[in-house]
Amino acid sequence: MELFLGRKTKLKYPFSKFRVYFNAVAGSIALLISICLLLSYSDALAIFIYLLLSFVLTLLSLRLKLYLLERMEKMELEEDYPETVEPERCFLNWRLIMIVALLVLVLVFPVISTLFVSPLWWFIGFSGFVVGMSLSEVLLFLSVAH
Repeated sequence: MELFLGRKTKLKYPFSKFRVYFNAVAGSIALLISICLLLSYSDALAIFIYLLLSFVLTLLSLRLKLYLLERMEKMELEEDYPETVEPERCFLNWRLIMIVALLVLVLVFPVISTLFVSPLWWFIGFSGFVVGMSLSEVLLFLSVAH
């Protein structure tokens, strides 16, 4: 796991354990319901693609969350030394704006994609995203100091 994460020091998990438990339960329930529905209404290829998509999205969202957690800790350290913050502050603001815009795009994409994609593939994409984001929170908790 350390090779994938590319870190040498442990970060601290800043959120409550309730958030981890909630995401574990929500991700597990979404995964089970999705697999049950896909077993009933589709073929093995759709289930395989769903599981693969969920796995990839879990790893990608874990990497994104780790990056944002590292940025949060770095910004907290920079608040202690304000004279070193100014040259990089503008760059960080644009990065934050880009991350928020990407998040909005990701959240709006399932609604827009219903116009262009069949219901089966829409369900696979949306459910894979939900499972990936939920289970990555559990992996984040397990990979950092708590």
